[in-house]
Parts: sequence; structure tokens; C-alpha cells
Amino acid sequence: MHDARAGNERGRVVLGLDMSASVYLTQTTDRADEAIAADTLLRQTRWSVRAVGHVELMPGHSRRLADVGIRFLYVAQGQVTVTSPDAPASSGGSVVDAVDFRRGDFVLLPRGGEHRIRTSPGARTRLVTGGLTLVATPFERLGELMPPVLLQCGLRLDDAAYGALLEMLDAETSRGDGTSPLLGPLLDLVVSATLRSFFERGCASAREWLAQLGDPLVGPALAAIHAEPGSPWTLEALARVARASRSQFAERFRTRMGQPPARYVTQVRMRRAEELLRAGEPVSQVAFALGYDSDEGFRRAFQRHSGLSPRAWRRQVQGQAQPA
Repeated sequence: MHDARAGNERGRVVLGLDMSASVYLTQTTDRADEAIAADTLLRQTRWSVRAVGHVELMPGHSRRLADVGIRFLYVAQGQVTVTSPDAPASSGGSVVDAVDFRRGDFVLLPRGGEHRIRTSPGARTRLVTGGLTLVATPFERLGELMPPVLLQCGLRLDDAAYGALLEMLDAETSRGDGTSPLLGPLLDLVVSATLRSFFERGCASAREWLAQLGDPLVGPALAAIHAEPGSPWTLEALARVARASRSQFAERFRTRMGQPPARYVTQVRMRRAEELLRAGEPVSQVAFALGYDSDEGFRRAFQRHSGLSPRAWRRQVQGQAQPA
């Protein structure tokens, strides 16, 4: 009887150890999988930079920043509040997020649009800011998965090496009016380090991002669309790329992307049109490259997308892109 009780006690102890080990191994595996997923994302993304410059504001002053793509801010001096409008598709309304940043913070504004920055009443502020273009295949949609303001849940990078990169970014921006050849590689490092810390601190799941980007049906179609946005992509053509039936592919695409394939193709074409127009390509060449039969057809599509004609949009962006 005594031996039986002892055996039961030993069994409970061993079972407890096994359960603890199982939980530990599961947590360790989860962390390892997250690290692998984060490395996979970062290894296949590169960032190019445009129109980098300093913005200096007196205490209590504000300024409007507008961009069609991803923008970054580095607070080199002082502190600032960034207000960014974001309209979730689910609500259809407008939500305004105001976030405070201090000296040493590096901030990504992935959604583009208009942002207002205001300094604190007692501090002169100097910012380094500019636009970023995500050069990533097949991860061009990475920016869409990011929050409107990417610096949250305690994400403050005080590492000495990271701080040295940011100080170098500030110094290089001052050389040659923001045209230093080191700015691109520097920002690529800084953005990658920021995203890695974002994942490591649990602000987002790299595995979930990869799952959305790498769906076995939708992923090949996305890669094909981004590789050749000017191709005549129909539902049938994309379903063949995905090796699925039309109905299966259409349903999976809508579930994963929240919109039908045709609308997504148009969005990709308009983003590519923005890149080409910003680079100075003639409107007729942009229309031809993106598969439009006429300049007028492209103009109508672009105006529905941006509210402006291609030429008016380019004039507006060129005016906004001048570094302060």
C-alpha cells in the first residue's frame, strides 16, 4: 500500500515535470519559429530612399507632411507629436492616432497619406525624414501589414550600435543636401533593425505575416502580378498560375486579401504607375507599360485611384518631395 502511494506520488511528480518540459519546449519552438520567420522576411526585403532632408521646428510649431508611400521620421533633437489619420475599411470612418516621440526615436509611417507633426512647447525639434520604397519580391505587400505608426508597445531601441547608426544617418543627411550615397544602405539597416525588434518584442507575429504573404494558392498569383503588372491578368489566368479552379482561387483570394483579384491588380498597377511617374516617365509610356490600350484609359483609372490626373499628381508629389 505504501509502495503504491509512493508510486502514485512519483507518477504525479514525473507527470508534472513532463508537462513543464512540454510547455517549455513549445515556447522555445515558438520563439525559434518566430525568429526564423522574421529572418525570412528581413532577408528578402530591401528599402530604397527618396527625398531625405531635415525638418526643423520651433517650440510649439507644427507642420504637415504628405506622402504617397512609406515615410520615416528620426527625432534627432527635441520631441514631437505625430497625428496620423487612418480609415479602417471595416468601419469606413476616420480614426486619428496621436503618438509622442522623443529624441532618438525612429518611426515608420507605412500607410502614406497626410501626417501632422507638432513640437512640444519647450523644445526646438530637428527631424530627419524622407520617403521609403519597399523593394521586395514577393513581399511587396509587407507595408500593408504594418500598423499606421510603427513604434509602439514599448519599442525604444537604445542599443549603442543602433544609436550610432541613427547618429550617422543624421550626419549623412547634412552632407550634400541629403544626397549622400550612404543614406540608402544606412536606412536599409535601420529599418531592418527596427522591424526585427518589433517582432522580437511581440508587437507582431512574423509567422502570421508570412502566412498571409505566402499562401500556397494566392502567393504564386501575387508574385506573378507584382512581377508583370502590365500583363492582361484575368481571373482565369491567375487561377492557372495558382493551379486552382476559378471559383476556388477567387474565394481564397478574397478571403486572404479582402478584395477580388481584379481590384488588387488595379491597385498594383496604380502603385507601379506612381513609381514610374515619380521617376519622370512620360504618361504614354507608363500607360503602355501597365497594359492600358490608350492614355485616356490609363488617365481615367489613375484619376479614380488618386483623385488627380497623372500629370497633376506628379506636379503635386514633386512639390511635396522637396526636403525642408
